[in-house]
Amino acid sequence: MPSAAVTRNKTDLRKELLRVIEKVPYISQRFLKAELTSEIRGSLLPLWARKNPVSGNRLMLCGDAASLINPASGAGIGQAMQSGRFAGWQALKCFEKNDFSAKYLKNYDNTIREKLWKENRQHLLLRELVLKNAWIFNSFVSAGQKNKSISNMILQHLG
Repeated sequence: MPSAAVTRNKTDLRKELLRVIEKVPYISQRFLKAELTSEIRGSLLPLWARKNPVSGNRLMLCGDAASLINPASGAGIGQAMQSGRFAGWQALKCFEKNDFSAKYLKNYDNTIREKLWKENRQHLLLRELVLKNAWIFNSFVSAGQKNKSISNMILQHLG
C-alpha cells in the first residue's frame, strides 16, 4: 500500500494484516495452524517510480538500493538479479578501460533503463489504475478465484 494512502486513510497495516489473516476466507485457511511468534514489523519498499540515477563516481546501485522494486507487486528479486548482472558486465568494462568515472558508469544507468524501464512503466500504470479504481482489481481477483486462466493472467502481470 502506498505510504500516501496509509497516511490519508489512517491505516494501521499491522492490524490490517491480522484482519486479513483472520477474516478473509481464502487466506485465513492457509494460516489455521500458524502461530505468531514475534512482533509484526515492516519497512517501506523503494519503488522504481522515477528514472533516478543508479550510478555515480566509482559506484553502481543494484536491486533495492537502486529502487528496482516492481511498483505493482512489491517484487524485486528478478530486478535485483538482472541489475547485478548488468553491474557485473559494466564493472568488467570499467576494469578493461580503467575508467570508473560517473560519466563512464552512465552506461550502466542506460542499460538499466533500456532493459527494465518499459516493463516497470507498465507496472506503474497498472498500480495507478488499481489505486484509482480498486473495484476493477477486486473484480479480477474475485474472477481469478473462480477461473485458473484469469488467476494466471493476474499473476503474470503482477510478478
